[in-house]
Amino acid sequence: MFKQLNGYIPESSYNIKTREILDEFYPRALQWCSTDDIPDDVNIDICKSYPNILLNNTQEIPIYSIHETIEQFNCKSDLRLCGEFYIDETILNNYKSPIKIEAGFYSSNLISYLVETLHMPVSQIKYKIVTKRALKPDTFREFLKYILDNLPESEAKKIANRFIGELGRKYNKINHGFACTEYDTAMCCWTSGLAEGKTVTIDHYNGMYLIREQNMDRIFSDHTSINRFVHCTKKRIYMDSKIAANMK
Repeated sequence: MFKQLNGYIPESSYNIKTREILDEFYPRALQWCSTDDIPDDVNIDICKSYPNILLNNTQEIPIYSIHETIEQFNCKSDLRLCGEFYIDETILNNYKSPIKIEAGFYSSNLISYLVETLHMPVSQIKYKIVTKRALKPDTFREFLKYILDNLPESEAKKIANRFIGELGRKYNKINHGFACTEYDTAMCCWTSGLAEGKTVTIDHYNGMYLIREQNMDRIFSDHTSINRFVHCTKKRIYMDSKIAANMK
């Protein structure tokens, strides 16, 4: 759908070493919530934050080439560059509850926010990978706006989240298996599969044994940097509309 509306999506081409390092230290999604204490019965929906990152994005989205490499972080002025920065595990005590940020590579947008707004020490930043090529901030805005305007919210959200997920797909997964009622047959197939080093699961339901073997082939997406940008950019959290209405 995106290609029909907008055409070509620029691709990344990481060099092998950079790709392996970034894959090992993949960014975690950070959920930023109210500084007030949130009641236990409040339903938090963070899924809307993913399409909102691209819908309301104001930062350039890095697209890496094979020539970009991971380098030592120099100084605070580096944060004006488009790319990602590696930080050690960090705990910030700005609010009542400490904010824990796991070690990894995060977007320059998020790191700038941590340094400028949450006063994270610059000494926590160890490495950088910057890019000479980037997408315009509003590259995906028209696409997401079209989905949200023309489809029911539940369908639009699924399409948007699956689109973002596809940009960072890591594996081709093929499942096959069978069902039987005999315990011995199920156990025999399960143990023999494990002995061959295969990924095999077995489930029991209403007298039936469901045996599944999953084959996963590692792939390297050409759009991984877009996915990384979405996942390590500051997130918005939305309360359930009914609860939010009751809290007014």
